[in-house]
Amino acid sequence: MAGKKKSRKANKKLKEKLMYKINYWLTEATQRFRLTNWSLTTKFESDMEVDSDTETEQTMLEVACLPDYMEAVINVNVKACLEISDNQLRKVCYHEIAHVLLSNLTHLAESRWVTENEFQNEQEKVCQILAQVVGGK
Repeated sequence: MAGKKKSRKANKKLKEKLMYKINYWLTEATQRFRLTNWSLTTKFESDMEVDSDTETEQTMLEVACLPDYMEAVINVNVKACLEISDNQLRKVCYHEIAHVLLSNLTHLAESRWVTENEFQNEQEKVCQILAQVVGGK
C-alpha cells in the first residue's frame, strides 16, 4: 500500500513538472513569435482521442485557433508528452505556437481552391521550419 502511495505521489510530481515545462515553453514561444496579445488556454488531459484516419502517431499537443478573436486552446496529451525528451517537447511547443502564428493565413487559405490535404502538408512544413528557426537546436 505504501509503495502505491509513493508511486502515485512521484507520478503526480512528474506530471506537475511536465505541466510547468510545457507552460514555460508555450509562454516562451508566444513571446518569441510576438503573440502576447493572444489569449491562450492550455488544457492538460490524461489521454486524447486521435482521429486514426489522419494521425499516424499519438498526438502530443494540438491547437484550435479563433484568429478573429485572437484566442487559442492548446490540448496537451500528458501521457504522450511523458514519453519524449525535453528537447523534443520544447520543439513541439514551438510547433504548436507556429500554428497560432499562421492561423489567420490558415483561415484564409482554407477558403481557396486547394485540397485540405495539400494545404495541411504545406502548413506543416512551414511550422516545422519556423519552430526550428525560432526554437533553435
